[in-house]
Amino acid sequence: MALIMPDSVGNKQYSILITSALDGILNYLKSIIHGSIILLLAIAISNGMTESMAFIFGMSPIRNHVEEEQHIGVVYTILISSGLKSGQLKVHCKSFGTIFIEHVEHVLEPGKSFGWDFQVSNSWHSYDNYYSCNFDWNGKKVDLDVWDGGQRGTCVESKTHWAVLEDGFYFRCVGGEGNWEKRFTWEGGIHLGPSVDNAH
Repeated sequence: MALIMPDSVGNKQYSILITSALDGILNYLKSIIHGSIILLLAIAISNGMTESMAFIFGMSPIRNHVEEEQHIGVVYTILISSGLKSGQLKVHCKSFGTIFIEHVEHVLEPGKSFGWDFQVSNSWHSYDNYYSCNFDWNGKKVDLDVWDGGQRGTCVESKTHWAVLEDGFYFRCVGGEGNWEKRFTWEGGIHLGPSVDNAH
């Protein structure tokens, strides 16, 4: 862009200087805008790019392998069974993240089971979606996470089933392969022993 000066003497020199200055300013502004877009993309990617950010920049959303497995509208199920020989098992569960059902409470008699279905409302933050339950039996209390959307191997694609016995907490995926695995003891310890072949 050139600015024409009314005085013909030195008109070309002023025109060249002004054109160079304007080009320099335009290039500087372009670099600022370009840098801002790159900064926004870096922030979006590091924080887990949302669908809206992906749409704005015309990109496909970036997801990790766990997030791809969770879809809005998928129904997940948690089952809890009392394999205790005596005494009531009190269960109080609380959800964290974007799970539709927040609180679940139930009192189980020996040999009884209960369960509930739920959905995740925001699959982008699946690593924040989990259920933590408090188990209370004969004066013993244990808190543990019974479903964690951010961890593989916790029945993301099927029903999660927990059996509570006198010696601890057993886990398996309903409909999947594998046996019951003892995951926790009543003392709060993590059990690393072999799987249990028989169902409880």
